[in-house]
Amino acid sequence: RTGNVWMQQIFKPEEKVVGFYKNSQGLEFEIAAFTTEMNVGENFIELFYEYYLENEWQSSNKLKIIF
Repeated sequence: RTGNVWMQQIFKPEEKVVGFYKNSQGLEFEIAAFTTEMNVGENFIELFYEYYLENEWQSSNKLKIIF
């Protein structure tokens, strides 16, 4: 994601991957996602992941991208 916020989050099955969040005011911190499940269909990608902020668990999430 880019714009006023620059963000990188990478999803790899069964792997905790570190990314980052930055904004135009100088706020910057480390984020990470541990992908517990990834489903790829003909017209969608579905991700289940654990979200970490500064190495502290924050939440369990589901992301579905339809194309």
